[in-house]
Amino acid sequence: MAKNTPKDRAAAAAALTRIANFLDVPIAAFYEAAPEADGAAPIDPARHAEIRELIRQFLRVHDPKARGRCLAYVRRAADEAGCAPAPAPAAARDSTPGLEGS
Repeated sequence: MAKNTPKDRAAAAAALTRIANFLDVPIAAFYEAAPEADGAAPIDPARHAEIRELIRQFLRVHDPKARGRCLAYVRRAADEAGCAPAPAPAAARDSTPGLEGS
């Protein structure tokens, strides 16, 4: 468990920034009291644990092909559920450490 030192807080902030960039959401979206950004629907607080678990498990997958299959499955499930298309990935997210090749 982190000791909440300045170094730990800086590392956590950097990780949160990378995740927010990868998901193309403002960092404020990770906080319950965050206002809606650009008219986007707020994230249901009941889903926060589920989202964190999904990210935690995805980060454990090191094989680029396996990560690609995971993403393909989630995209397909979203399409089948009739969800609105996600925004196109930004170039900055393509080089995010730990998320490359996804």
